[in-house]
Amino acid sequence: MLGHLRSKALEDFQVRLEQLLNKGEGFASSVRTCAQSSMLEFEKGCADAAIQQTNWDASKAREKLRRDIDAHASSVRSAKLAELNSNYEKKLFSSLSGPVEALLETGAKDTWALI
Repeated sequence: MLGHLRSKALEDFQVRLEQLLNKGEGFASSVRTCAQSSMLEFEKGCADAAIQQTNWDASKAREKLRRDIDAHASSVRSAKLAELNSNYEKKLFSSLSGPVEALLETGAKDTWALI
């Protein structure tokens, strides 16, 4: 049961995070909001499913959920940063390649200083 609750909370976190990021929301605030919501959902599910006769300890499942959320957020962050880095490298290349190429073609004495 705890595994199911954890999996559902993680899946909901992933879906909500993707939706917020696609809407253009900030990364850190989206992760924080979605993580809090998923953890609350997990806690509520644990409370609803608790059986009085057992010593139900959800701490391990809670910790695993937190690690899974952090791992997913880190993965998404890395992908977004790689995408941004690639886009800016392309823009930088296109902005500099034309003027620098023109300077190199002229071959004037002050070419390197102009670059």
